[in-house]
Amino acid sequence: MSEYTIRQLEEADRPMLLAFLHHDPANNLFMIGNVATFGVQGRQIAFWAAFRGQAPAGVAMLLDANACFYAPQRACLADLVPFIGRAQNLSGELVVMEDTLALLPSERVTWW
Repeated sequence: MSEYTIRQLEEADRPMLLAFLHHDPANNLFMIGNVATFGVQGRQIAFWAAFRGQAPAGVAMLLDANACFYAPQRACLADLVPFIGRAQNLSGELVVMEDTLALLPSERVTWW
């Protein structure tokens, strides 16, 4: 059993999400900008967060066919990855991407 609880975020979660993303604004500029442009939940965008207790441990954003991750507690990635569906493009900090790619089936990973 996982130590993380995953839930899809709603607009009411915006202050918590932005505070969490602002712990590392340089790496989270894409997600911060998308929250400002599209919101937290909508036709094009969805956010999921992994919580350890009440505190966020990591976030996954799905914007159309693009997924982006921020996970200071990288162990939560195994619980977040299933929520990206068939996203075609992944982005995030290098160490987070290395861990994320290791969780995906090899046929899903292509390099450009």
